[in-house]
Amino acid sequence: MRHFEIVDCTLRDGGYYTNWDFSQSLLDAYFGAIQSLPIKYVEVGYRSPEKSGYLGQYFHLNVETLHRMKQQLRPDQGMAIMFNFKDMNSDLIETLTSDLVGIVDLVRFACPPDSLNKCIDFGRQIKAKGLKVAINVMYMTKYVDQADTVLKPLAEAVDIVDYVALVDSYGGVMPDQAERTIAQAVELLPQPVGYHGHDNLSLAFANSLAALRSGATMLDATFTGMGRGAGNLKTELISVYREQHFPTGCHFGPLSKALELFETLQKEYGWGTNLAYMVSGAASLPQANVMDWLGTRRYQMDSIVEALLPSSDADFDNDAYPLLSDMALAKEVTGRGTLIIGGGVSAGEHAEALIKLAKREDMVLVHSSTRNAAYFENCGLPQIFCLAGQEFSRLSNGEIELLEQPRSLLLTTPPPRFRNSVPTYQNICQLEQSSKDTKAPKLGPITDEPPLGMAIGAAEALKASKVYLAGFDGYAQATVSQQGNARDVQAAIEHGLNPQTPWHGEMASITPTLYKIPSQSLYAKIQGEAAK
Repeated sequence: MRHFEIVDCTLRDGGYYTNWDFSQSLLDAYFGAIQSLPIKYVEVGYRSPEKSGYLGQYFHLNVETLHRMKQQLRPDQGMAIMFNFKDMNSDLIETLTSDLVGIVDLVRFACPPDSLNKCIDFGRQIKAKGLKVAINVMYMTKYVDQADTVLKPLAEAVDIVDYVALVDSYGGVMPDQAERTIAQAVELLPQPVGYHGHDNLSLAFANSLAALRSGATMLDATFTGMGRGAGNLKTELISVYREQHFPTGCHFGPLSKALELFETLQKEYGWGTNLAYMVSGAASLPQANVMDWLGTRRYQMDSIVEALLPSSDADFDNDAYPLLSDMALAKEVTGRGTLIIGGGVSAGEHAEALIKLAKREDMVLVHSSTRNAAYFENCGLPQIFCLAGQEFSRLSNGEIELLEQPRSLLLTTPPPRFRNSVPTYQNICQLEQSSKDTKAPKLGPITDEPPLGMAIGAAEALKASKVYLAGFDGYAQATVSQQGNARDVQAAIEHGLNPQTPWHGEMASITPTLYKIPSQSLYAKIQGEAAK
């Protein structure tokens, strides 16, 4: 076996879970461990053009951050950053590399195999500044046993590209495939060849060893395997393996302390393989697709697995129900105000006052979640219950009974849906369309809409004169699943506040909220009504 080097990508690849922000205590422990390990390069994040939405410090690296990290590496360790090829053009390359000389040692590209020639052109710009260039060739499953053809442009760019890594983007490569394909690359390319594995099938370590047998000399890894989707080869595992074969006298004490912090993060964020990632790896499906499914928290694992399979014979519900606007009850209440009830504790705490207000203003109750439905049982008001995802299948018998109240409707998304997503009642209707687009978004074959998106869509269909929100408290210290829910809620709120929506009445939260939305006092409205 040849001597090999390790590239640690924890801050770059792990950022997919933390939005590229890390606590200072974790960073201190991380760099303390890095200094004691046989790591050649540390890939500390991305340099990227501005995008919509929040992305943290290690996605948009500035010079001060890079300088600070550089000082925490050993003199023999290099610092690497990554560019996403799809985000780049020549002007951006010039802008984003102009201040890197003397700080960054290696610029890496994540590049699809059909874009290598253009990526090499970008590399030429960077190389002219005196920086080393590496290209990570994505989607290895697409060129298994064809590396000698696909990678040919790189063989002719030895004066530009210093390192090449093959990336098992889908986590579906088998060890024998990795061994053969890496061997082709090593025979073809004059540059050192590396391997970046994903652990969907728990083969990142096995495939990395296969790559080494075939002549690879660089392996990408992350602490605890932290990385997009199912994660990566574990830095701690490959470091122990390397120390056995090429002893350097490194100490694992600092690593042990750092791993404690990463393992705590892992319990919160949940990276690592599971059945859905295994299925996606075997079928060569993008990691992002699985993350989208799991991130909604609206679907059961067995249903996600069925939907992911490209040749699945899963039994989907394709029944079409009457549109909400066509229902008799909906026609009766069209043009009234709508009170949307969320799942926050404030809806229950203020239920009595909310009912009083809704009755005085002759409003419709729309439940984006059934969590607080019991507080409004038999209140005499027309009610609509949004059944997002597979919420119905999680309800107890008692909770299901709440859906059978007089003057109520059950609202579902347009087909296709998973079976058992809606009950077999007579008061079922479906959303006219997504609240965000004229075409409802999809997760695989499934029509998906977040709960508040459905509720605001109901208000639009009813041509609501005003929309009040209650029970959308927000999260002071959100878990990962709560962060995803919060993003859905805020996006739906922003849609509802957009003056381009079909209705032009006011929209405000009338109970305490941390979301960015105009707020009014529920009790001021009751007080004012009572004084008349």
